[in-house]
This record gives sequence, structure tokens and C-alpha cells, in this order.
Amino acid sequence: MQFNGSFSRKFGYSSIASSAGGMRNITQYVYDHRWQKPGDVALISKLTTLSNPNNGNFGISTGAYKMINIFEINTLRMGYQLPANFVKKIKMTTVGFNFSVTNLLKITGEKDRDPEIPYTSLAGLPTARDFMFGINCSF
Repeated sequence: MQFNGSFSRKFGYSSIASSAGGMRNITQYVYDHRWQKPGDVALISKLTTLSNPNNGNFGISTGAYKMINIFEINTLRMGYQLPANFVKKIKMTTVGFNFSVTNLLKITGEKDRDPEIPYTSLAGLPTARDFMFGINCSF
């Protein structure tokens, strides 16, 4: 089950803008584990129509925080330069190759969401993994 909604209006000068609402998506996990009635013990606060769920008191209470253990390898970079004697044979000064990846690995006990992205974003999409390859040549 997924809930979507959007409403926006932009007006005024180019440096002044206002929008009401915005995209509001929640994951199935958030929907299933939300607070619903008095006496519920829930991980997620009650769903709201407020533009910012932290406008209520839950965002400033201890109920909004918990200990999270994360193991991550954020950036990996590797490079290799061809040997100088080989490079001279092909009439170049240097030739190098490089590779890097960001957001390589993240291990956490959290289900259905990246714990480094706050609940207030409501999208809960994980950070994208980026791969970059490069060749450096000097003549």
C-alpha cells in the first residue's frame, strides 16, 4: 500500500517561493508500525496531515530517538600508473587509471530504510551508489 499526494504553488520574485504540502510518500514499514491509538507501543509517530510531522511534540521527545549501530564503507579509491619504461615506448609521459565508488557498503539492523536519512524526509530512499572511472594521460 502506498500513499501519494502533492500540491504546490510558486509565486513572487525569483528569489521568493512558497509551496504548500509537497510529495508525501511513506513506506509500508512506516505505515505498519505507526502509532494508531492510546496504549499502542509504536516505533513511528501517528500519521499527520501537517506539512512537517515534527510540528507536534513527538519530534522533540525521547520517543523520536533510538540507538542505531551502523557499519559502512563510504568511499573506496584505487589508482594505477603504468610503468615509466612502457609509457616512454608509446611516446607519453604518464598514463594512469583510477576508480572510485561512494556509498559502497552499509550494514545496519534497520528494516526498510536508511537510518542516516531522517523520518521527516518521508521518502526514505537510500543514498545512491556512485561509480567513477578515469584515465589520466600526459604527453
